[in-house]
Amino acid sequence: MKRRERGKEAGRGEEYGHYDAFISYSNSTDRALAPALRDRLRRVGAGTPGIGRRRRRPRLRVYLDQRSTPASGELPDELKRALAASRTLILLASPEAAAASWPNREIAWWRETGPGRRILLAHTGGRLRWDEETGDFDDESDAVPRALRGFYGQEPKWVDLRPYKRRRLLRPRWALLLPGAHTVVCQLAAPVYDVKVEVLLKEERRQRRKNRALFLFLMAVLVLVGWSAWKGARDDADAQERLAISRALAHRSGEEAAQDPVRAARLSVAAYAMEQTPQATAAMIQRMDQMRHVQLIRNHEVDGTVSFVAAAVGPHGLVAFSGQDGSTIEVWDTDTSRRVHLLTAAVTEDAPRGAAGEGWGDIDRLTFGHDGRRLFASQVGHGVRAWNLADGGREERHTDRIGSAFAIAPDGSLIAAPGGVPAGDPVLSGPVGGNGLGLWDPERDSVTTVPSPGTRLRIDRTAFSADGRRVLALVTDVDRDRTSLRLWDLRRRQWLPPGEAIAVPGTPAVFTPDGSRVAAVQGRHVAFVDTGDGSRRGRAPLPGRCAVHELQAAADGRTAAVGCADGRVFALDAATGSQTELFRHAGGIRALAVGRDGGQVLSTDERHLVVTAPRHDNRYRRLPLDSSASRLEWDGSGRLGMLEQDRVTVYDPGRSKIVDRSSPADARGTQWLDLAFSPDGRRLTTIGVSGGTYRLVHWRRAPLTPVWQTTAGRLGARELHGVAELSSGMLAVATDRGVRLVSRDGRPEAFLEGEGALAVDPRGRSLATLTVSGYEAPRASEAVVEVRQPDEQGHLSAPVRLRLPDAHVVDLAMSPDGSRLILYVVHWKFTADGKETDGEMSRGLEVWDVRTGRQESVISGNWPNDLRGWVDDGGADRLVSFAPEAITFHHVGHGGPAPAWTSPWDAGVPLTVAGDRSGDRAAVATGAGTTLWDLRPEHWRATLCRIADGGPTAREWQEFAPRRGEPPRSCP
Repeated sequence: MKRRERGKEAGRGEEYGHYDAFISYSNSTDRALAPALRDRLRRVGAGTPGIGRRRRRPRLRVYLDQRSTPASGELPDELKRALAASRTLILLASPEAAAASWPNREIAWWRETGPGRRILLAHTGGRLRWDEETGDFDDESDAVPRALRGFYGQEPKWVDLRPYKRRRLLRPRWALLLPGAHTVVCQLAAPVYDVKVEVLLKEERRQRRKNRALFLFLMAVLVLVGWSAWKGARDDADAQERLAISRALAHRSGEEAAQDPVRAARLSVAAYAMEQTPQATAAMIQRMDQMRHVQLIRNHEVDGTVSFVAAAVGPHGLVAFSGQDGSTIEVWDTDTSRRVHLLTAAVTEDAPRGAAGEGWGDIDRLTFGHDGRRLFASQVGHGVRAWNLADGGREERHTDRIGSAFAIAPDGSLIAAPGGVPAGDPVLSGPVGGNGLGLWDPERDSVTTVPSPGTRLRIDRTAFSADGRRVLALVTDVDRDRTSLRLWDLRRRQWLPPGEAIAVPGTPAVFTPDGSRVAAVQGRHVAFVDTGDGSRRGRAPLPGRCAVHELQAAADGRTAAVGCADGRVFALDAATGSQTELFRHAGGIRALAVGRDGGQVLSTDERHLVVTAPRHDNRYRRLPLDSSASRLEWDGSGRLGMLEQDRVTVYDPGRSKIVDRSSPADARGTQWLDLAFSPDGRRLTTIGVSGGTYRLVHWRRAPLTPVWQTTAGRLGARELHGVAELSSGMLAVATDRGVRLVSRDGRPEAFLEGEGALAVDPRGRSLATLTVSGYEAPRASEAVVEVRQPDEQGHLSAPVRLRLPDAHVVDLAMSPDGSRLILYVVHWKFTADGKETDGEMSRGLEVWDVRTGRQESVISGNWPNDLRGWVDDGGADRLVSFAPEAITFHHVGHGGPAPAWTSPWDAGVPLTVAGDRSGDRAAVATGAGTTLWDLRPEHWRATLCRIADGGPTAREWQEFAPRRGEPPRSCP
């Protein structure tokens, strides 16, 4: 055929036939959407490689009739020819299309002439719903034309174009260019191309990336050519200046820490924003420690006496609590973590016999004065006592004629408490409540008795109004078990009428420190009620499974602290509806106190007292697990593997969900000792012991199923200590006789002689074994560590030997990138002949480069006898240690004291610690549970920004860097 004739034939095919798709739609409702869809279908997939990538795909040929349809009952010949030449019919399903005649005729003609051809659905309006019983769309589907009924044998897939039909401020032509619309168009084009949607989307993304990369490359070249020389010189000078300013800000932050912690925090984040130096990072850690969430932890061992019965929070960082015996009070300064007063309430007479003498002489309530200069206490059997803290803790007057649930007037001139009126009914005159009021004037040492507001009413709590003119009383009707708020007018000396009483929604109920509101437990919420008009001022939800044991409210009238019966302490915020776990005590809550501004919360159980700051960041969160773990390990996808009592569990912290868990141990009572994930995270291996027999168990994940197991005897050993999987799939098992290599199917392979200790990086590309642990005093020797790399066939390379003369290696660990080895080393000091020691010993961590076999640095100090409490943060110069006293950050190669955080656990010991592969997170397991730590400096900067209300002010910035203009954006 000649070229001209071939061109004419191609033209006729483009005009009447060889269409890839035919769009059937309602001209009345989809007039704008149909042309936009046609244009997008023509462009999608065009120009991308086809099958075999030998030829480019042509554009889709899509037929769309935009002319007015004639009123005759037959399809025009042109539409018939277009339908006959099309491979696919695309129906824009809508109620208008279902009611129109032409879409129904096009579908009917399509089904008659081509029964095997497909119809794709694009939903543009109305309802589409499939009925499984009838095998067709149900009767309520108003977007299905009559001609389409019975066409599909099973539920078809359709795409949803409704979001792009009437998108605000965007016409359909532009709405279909959005990323979500592109995916929908590809779902329509993929069946037309006869390819999978994923393939088409992948090719489209590849093409866009190429175009974008080419554009960015050309723009980058254009910019770099013009600015490289000038910019390079200026950047060097600017970098040096920024480095100097960063160091100066970090240094000044330390100087300002004692006088103004908030300003010091601002300077530390500004130093980090200027240049992320180790000094700036250390300054932020130190400010985090100074403004820490857990501010004070005290531990009292119980020896038969009362401990932590009462507590109070005062201004200026002061807290008070009853001491080891019931009549001793300690006052502490949480800013400096030291005791400033030790007060003793002497017992002047013997306790009565029987139940009436229980707790005689104990301090059962503590309250600071509004200015913090005085401390008031209620002593069982001795009334209310007062101490002047500004005068060295000198005791002032006291009275035994008022009860313990007392309140102090704003000016400190009057103290009110329930009681004072004799009552024969013990329900009305209990040890805390009373049927009247007692008003004590400390200056005159006089007590005024206020009569009861009713014959069967008991007063449980009291408070003063903000102006000090009224006494507020929470009154309980003992017959109806209802609580209300009554007011005693101090000037008129009378109770306000009962009609002005305010109903309290539930119990327990407490006043805010200024008496402006009442917080009460109402169902599963804490509600706040205004004491002036009785209106509701918001509510906050209670945590799940929290039986409220103690409740305290702050002066702002929207925050409260709740102590649960199981030992948990939460901060509630009615404005945001949030709840933050502040601490988790091992025992039940004994006392709970909140500062007037809500900045501090003091909570105690029988043995431990903790002061927390709700507004400061936790820096950790407790994982909702029922038991603690004996061993932790991270896989490559950010999931945490843990060995519980008799189970192997895989937990996803991101979703707060257990994703894998083995069945409980069998009757032999297996105790799990160690676990290790494969580099790809699809498998894990555990070591357990049951009946004195050590077993190596290999598991497949999702679900967690054992594949094979073997015993220590089959591996030529008696005990198994540790396991790790190499990149080749082979296992390295530490035994009591050395390191045994095990194949993927559990067969014993090569044996590496040594001390039975190993370390492997998370990717399994480097294996370190302890060949010789070193000397044991008084005999000197040399410790040797060998490092090998496995190949794909499982063979190990020649070892790189690290030699440590006159040293004893206790434990070893590998950095996340496999480039460094961390050794815990013990040194003894020997005499000149090397035969005896002088009894002195030094311990420390040594960091070695495994590629060169040389020592990089030493971190001296007496650390625990293993590396389970150490985490490498993934960087080049920082290690984090978790100990009962503190969490410490060691900068390898940098001098100076290491910054530390106060430990959140209640004087416990971390059982095991694991850092993820990036070093950004660490999981710590103690006897009380497992906590998850965020170790990113960016996280600390955001935390300090929130606590310090942003970065440095313009005035502060001009003081330190006047030539830099405006302060940097220190806070994200």
